[in-house]
Amino acid sequence: IRRRPSADWQSSRAMAELTMRTSGSGNLDRVEIQDLLEGIRAGSFHPTVLDLSCKYISDMGELVAEAVEVHSSIEVLDLSCNNIGDLNAQKLANALKDDKLVKVLRLKDNAICDGGFCRFAELLLENETCTELDLSCNFASDYAADKVCESVVSNRGLQDLDLSYTRLTEAGAVFLARALSNGKVPLRKLNVSYTMLGKGTVLLAEGLTTNETLLELDMSGNCMCSEAAEKVGAALIHNTTLRTLKIADNMIKEDACVGLGLAFEGNCGLTCVDLSKNAMFRYGAVGLCVGIARNNTMKSLILRECCILVGNVGPLAEALRTNTALERLDLAQNDLEEVGVELLAAALKSNQTLTCLNLTFNNLRDRGAELLAAALAENKGLVEVSIQDNHITDEGAKFLDAVLPHPPLKVFDLARNKMTAAYLESISKAVEIRPPNFW
Repeated sequence: IRRRPSADWQSSRAMAELTMRTSGSGNLDRVEIQDLLEGIRAGSFHPTVLDLSCKYISDMGELVAEAVEVHSSIEVLDLSCNNIGDLNAQKLANALKDDKLVKVLRLKDNAICDGGFCRFAELLLENETCTELDLSCNFASDYAADKVCESVVSNRGLQDLDLSYTRLTEAGAVFLARALSNGKVPLRKLNVSYTMLGKGTVLLAEGLTTNETLLELDMSGNCMCSEAAEKVGAALIHNTTLRTLKIADNMIKEDACVGLGLAFEGNCGLTCVDLSKNAMFRYGAVGLCVGIARNNTMKSLILRECCILVGNVGPLAEALRTNTALERLDLAQNDLEEVGVELLAAALKSNQTLTCLNLTFNNLRDRGAELLAAALAENKGLVEVSIQDNHITDEGAKFLDAVLPHPPLKVFDLARNKMTAAYLESISKAVEIRPPNFW
């Protein structure tokens, strides 16, 4: 049973309080949320930002649609993780048909199926006000998701599209590649990670070649073949607009390293690259490392779980020694061990541009901690370091304790090691012991 808006809606003080709490993803309870939506529908309340993410309001989906349709000033609508369902999603799409205000629409994880996706595909043909659309983690079939991709080709307003964890086919990739290459779609961010694109990633990579608007592309988790990785490399030689590239967890192997290395060497736009969970370093990835060494724009490089082992870390260490641009390097979960960290430590003594380094879960042990401490004593650039989960005892901790404090180092993450509380307390007096803010 819906209640009529209470007298509190006429109080500017109450509305100001709700505005603050809503726009900040505040702690509204269910009764307040219902009052809020009824107030919007009645024209008594005019928020520009409505963040109702993770509020468990699946039964209020229809009320949201009515509030948006009847009387709304909303520009940002976040309904992520509410399980509003397919029917309510269709009603919301219908409500937005003639809307000229909503610019950001986030519908992640809402159990939206084919009907909702097809209706949003139609909406993209009619509405060019929306600049950000998140339909990730829903239940649509590849046919319905492909229809959304097809509509993007004709849309002239959309800048940010997230379809991650939603199955696409090569047909969807064809449409997205066309959107990237036709010069008319202003896409700036595209997330198609874990969409089972497979060889469709080849088509997207080709679309990158002439694109001049996209700033961020995430194609992680798509079983990208070596051909696609090489196409990405070839596209990056010509594309200088892209700033962030994420192609993690794609089974990319050594044979694609030369092309990517040439791309990194010649590209003057990329600032962040995520190559995690690929096996390209099994034999050293020499071609890739040469490109990293010569790149002068890349600021962040994520190489988690890339099979960087004791015997093949040499080329990367050499790249780190000569690179003068990289600021954040993530090497977590690579099992470098003591010998591997010795090579990295030697590079850190000469590299003064790296500010954040993640060596979590690399089996460094006490000898590795000693080598790292010696490198820190000579390094003047590192601000944040993580060596959590590395089997370091008091024997290794004493070397770290001896070189701290060491400006500009401010954050040192030592969690899940084997040192005693006494050393942790001593080190905590010199630096903050917490996870670094890498990305």
